[in-house]
Amino acid sequence: MINRSFILSSMLVPWTLIAPASAAAAAAVTFASPQVLNTTGLHPTALALGDFNGTGRRDIAVSFSNGTQTLLDNRTIGTPGPRVSSRESSPLRVEGGGGVAVLGDFDRDNIDDWTFSNFALKQIVIFGGGASPLSLSRTMPRSPLGIQLADVDADGNLDAVIGYDANVASLMRGTGNGSLAPAVDIAVGGGPLLVVSDVNGDGALDIAAVATQGPRVFAATGSGAGTFAPPNVIADLPESASSFVEGLAARAIRASELPTLAISVRDNAANRSRLYVLRGGDSGAQATALRESAGHLHATFADIDRDGAGDLVVADSASNRVSVFRGNPDGTWPLVTTVELQSVTMTAMVAGDVSGDGVADVIVASDDGKVTVYVNTTTSSPSSRRRAARH
Repeated sequence: MINRSFILSSMLVPWTLIAPASAAAAAAVTFASPQVLNTTGLHPTALALGDFNGTGRRDIAVSFSNGTQTLLDNRTIGTPGPRVSSRESSPLRVEGGGGVAVLGDFDRDNIDDWTFSNFALKQIVIFGGGASPLSLSRTMPRSPLGIQLADVDADGNLDAVIGYDANVASLMRGTGNGSLAPAVDIAVGGGPLLVVSDVNGDGALDIAAVATQGPRVFAATGSGAGTFAPPNVIADLPESASSFVEGLAARAIRASELPTLAISVRDNAANRSRLYVLRGGDSGAQATALRESAGHLHATFADIDRDGAGDLVVADSASNRVSVFRGNPDGTWPLVTTVELQSVTMTAMVAGDVSGDGVADVIVASDDGKVTVYVNTTTSSPSSRRRAARH
């Protein structure tokens, strides 16, 4: 199972292959020496971040191909001197086979709860974080493969959107006390790979989903009250009919910014992956083929260079390299730095602050079960815009 991430446009989109920018801009972004965290599992498939233990530091949830879910309790990642960087909580073997995990606060105690899917038993399971007694298991109408957490109805409570290998998703609205309303099906055009984000820039959250076959992305636009319009095609990428979308990620928009999506398309017959970046608007959106690889491309957005805008972080399993592309206001994505990974097979990647300084770090999982943290040591420039406290 490949870590899934996402992107946007309108109808058929042209594309251009662009070359990396000059190395002159690369010096601004720096990372500390990698910190390797060991787990007892092999073949991790997905990573997620959240403060499950209530310490104020974001922990790392790891999903493995054999159904095991585990948490790396973040104790002192990023602090100097001798330390134990993390402790693995008792690995949880999900009976019948696990899926993906996410972290988010369902009971509004300011501590994230641990949510994961069980494909074989058609269940979503939630464990309360910190001292919360929350323990919830919900049987779904189909085998769940993807989970997205967001407040889709703007009532202040976290909701869950569940993706399936079908053209529908399920919405379970949160109540704020740890319980969830019954699942309601929403036509989204594809799945299980979903992203919940404002893809049309109207201020309401939408659901973007990839086609079950072919390089196509749909969006079901949201009303802001938890209802959604029928899905429309927002991207039909110039790839073969046998190709498929294996990664989807969205950049959160801010004032004066257009929604931006990143989409990784895999063509096994050609032994090739391409990463497209698509900036949305009312018209004239254009997809850019930013990266090509014989391996798998994992992409996510995070403010790496501390200028207040989301940058694109891309991990390439063939080159064993993480590349950071700066998100410029004009829609260009110059390459600013690369990080050479250890000679292992990279299987998953996530970006977010785990060192506690408010700046997004890069976390990579490898086939040998290790999780490697690259703490972001980039210093902010005088012209930086105000950045968010958490990434």
